[in-house]
Amino acid sequence: MNLKRLSLFALSFASIGLLLGGCSSSPSSSSSSSKTKITFWAAPNPPQLKFWKQMATKFEKQNPNITVKVSQMKESPTSEAAIQSAIASGTQPTISENITRSFATQLSKSGAIVSFNKNSILKKYTT
Repeated sequence: MNLKRLSLFALSFASIGLLLGGCSSSPSSSSSSSKTKITFWAAPNPPQLKFWKQMATKFEKQNPNITVKVSQMKESPTSEAAIQSAIASGTQPTISENITRSFATQLSKSGAIVSFNKNSILKKYTT
């Protein structure tokens, strides 16, 4: 995995945390003990799952108000089917890898996913 991809992933985690942190439905005087929870689906192979769990642990140490649950993406019958099923049932992850560009385009056109590159928070950190 190259440094650019790793940096983009870390930036994505940070952006999600900022986005979700700003979307709280409770008043701003809420307890500081509440944590933002992020679910991440890793590609269905053990080395990748191990890597992302290590990355999540490091990220949580740097961002104590965010919890990251890393799990392996289901691949039966395909990872695309697993994602579609999760979206339909409301159990989709916050972020996932192992999505082809063509499938991501389909999901984007249907409004099922949000592109980070159009997000003003992400632009703030990349300019």
